[in-house]
Amino acid sequence: MRPILRPMAHVLVVEPVHETRELIECVVRRMGHEIVSTESFRNVDVVFYEPNSIAGRALALRVQGERPEVRLVACSAAPVREAARGLRPFASLLQPFSSRDLRRVLEAALPGSVAASSMS
Repeated sequence: MRPILRPMAHVLVVEPVHETRELIECVVRRMGHEIVSTESFRNVDVVFYEPNSIAGRALALRVQGERPEVRLVACSAAPVREAARGLRPFASLLQPFSSRDLRRVLEAALPGSVAASSMS
């Protein structure tokens, strides 16, 4: 049986903690996807952000407002309660999380994913 190939996704990571950002970016690249810069957010498919970071929240709000089809994934050491703050993340990852959890969430968040309906 041949593996199902997915098109490469464009992923933006807005995470203030260097080590966490590196972990997310490493897993994303290993999965065959591309990391994009904040200047390229108009071409992004998935955004990982820290909801307790002013920059992360601001960019997530902007993306949600301008590109509501983009999947937002909140990554935080504290429980995420984004609905009360005006954001609707597709999924949340509570730190510390495993690379397996990160892969599962990214796979589900990708456009056209069958798992997407079960994550929301």
